[in-house]
Amino acid sequence: MTPLVVGLDLGGSSSKWQVRRGAEVLGAGAGPPVTATLLTTEAARVNLRALREALPAGIGAVWAGLPGFGGSRPDAAALHAQLAAGLGVEAAGLHLESDLDLAFRAHLRPGGGVLVYAGTGSVAYHVAAGGQVLRAGGHGFHIDDEGAGYALGRAALRWVTGQLDRGDAPGGALALEVRAVTGGLDWDALRQFTYGQPGAAAVARLAP
Repeated sequence: MTPLVVGLDLGGSSSKWQVRRGAEVLGAGAGPPVTATLLTTEAARVNLRALREALPAGIGAVWAGLPGFGGSRPDAAALHAQLAAGLGVEAAGLHLESDLDLAFRAHLRPGGGVLVYAGTGSVAYHVAAGGQVLRAGGHGFHIDDEGAGYALGRAALRWVTGQLDRGDAPGGALALEVRAVTGGLDWDALRQFTYGQPGAAAVARLAP
């Protein structure tokens, strides 16, 4: 029987997966966030466990795109091993690349065009025929990931905290939506929500 193959589009807001046997799609879904930055943390281990439990048994290979990953990273081998162990697959059965390389190759051939990735981040990305990468943007949520869930959530938090700084009680539809996710609109509640876990995931939950 043809083995099961899993495709993973990992991310800082969520992770998407699809299971195939040959050309047949057997299932798809979404799970918690996983990035190269988060991969060594306890939060990532919990998230990987949840992702692994959502996948069917009998997986023969995994093809994954991981934000922040690159073969030139000094810890590339360690990240590859950690992800394989977390997913419960042999290291040889995991093909790992950056999420941008995965997205580019899914739609274009080297030298064939420019990937403009916008909506859950923003980057323009081109792989030349000789393999050289040219890019603008996409440097992660700390720098310039405009359009990402984190950037949208941060904008909402800045609006709410701006109201608090002026001595006003945040009100209106946006304030109600933020409170429904954070559990409160006072600074103590917002601080715990924002900084209670590493990475972008908590703030990105505000994006919807």
